[in-house]
Amino acid sequence: MNRKILVVTICVFLLLSGILVRAGGEAINGRKSVGENRDSVDDFNGTINIVDNPYSDIDWDTINSYKSAFHVHTTESDGLSTVEERIDEHKECGFDVLSITDHDTRQIPNPTWPWSDFNTTLEEDWVEEYNDMEQSAFYSELGENGMLAIKGNEISGSAHIGSYYNDAGWDSTILSRVIYSLRNRLPLPHQQTIPHRKIFPAEDKALQYIDENDGLSQYLHPSVYDRSSEFYIDFFDEYDSALGHEIFSSDDGEKLRYGEVRDLWDDLLSEYAPDGRQIYGWANTDVHESGSEEVNGAFQLVLAENHSEPGQIRKSIEKGRMFWVANLATYETNERIGVEVDEIKTETEDALIEVNVTGNL
Repeated sequence: MNRKILVVTICVFLLLSGILVRAGGEAINGRKSVGENRDSVDDFNGTINIVDNPYSDIDWDTINSYKSAFHVHTTESDGLSTVEERIDEHKECGFDVLSITDHDTRQIPNPTWPWSDFNTTLEEDWVEEYNDMEQSAFYSELGENGMLAIKGNEISGSAHIGSYYNDAGWDSTILSRVIYSLRNRLPLPHQQTIPHRKIFPAEDKALQYIDENDGLSQYLHPSVYDRSSEFYIDFFDEYDSALGHEIFSSDDGEKLRYGEVRDLWDDLLSEYAPDGRQIYGWANTDVHESGSEEVNGAFQLVLAENHSEPGQIRKSIEKGRMFWVANLATYETNERIGVEVDEIKTETEDALIEVNVTGNL
């Protein structure tokens, strides 16, 4: 592995780091139109102030990075790998954290949970709960370092939302349980559905439920819906559980789609940075096809001391201690690519951020 020191300007590194900065001089006041807050770097002659740095209190001698997937599908919805197969695919590619997010409109809206229901050989080391609701579990037998399972669902109403650490989409009616026990377990062709009511036809209802039940969420592939930044600002204003949105989402290995939503990310950061609020960017595979080669094209690296300790990964996600990685080259190999971030230093006087990394760029 090559050890390198990167010194990059803030305007470039913001896409990676999540460090929020504000330019002195003219403050960002009120809500502006899309792109109106984007100033030219050449025209800037003010000062740089760090509003929020999620890495400032990290002990870089003890921190680890955990390869994580937050948007995947199985045969429980419209994926082509069974739950057991999908878990094994991620294990083979070195994932440490996995949230299976089957659609809540297919076959049955329940989150695909617990994993031991779909692979009876698995046994949880521990299960984390909130108000008697299971949120996460750890399986030490999966992979070299064990794997953290996070309860998830893709809420597929008027817009799609990745829901985590809660039961959003859960339908506990007797009828649904009967359907669950009798349903056809054969894989559904991609994009085909079994008719089922949408539990949350509008995203505000889903986000309200997630808020009330101690969950976390992100908007999935937002550019599909052709909405303005102001539309999303209304929801981020209202719901604290909404942490951010996908920046990259790979289309079953063919391409990385929706890169244009980086403009949306810029607009949201311009809106919230003055108040120190983070809007996090995510890279996910949205994998439907089968095979380990399909799951490695986009992922998050979450920084934590120990993913096997309850609550550590969630705390890091909430604080923004993570990076997204997106690279089509990973579809040619199952090797782990990207970098290990060893240390981040900020120098506001020179508007520079120094990053010590190990890996290949």
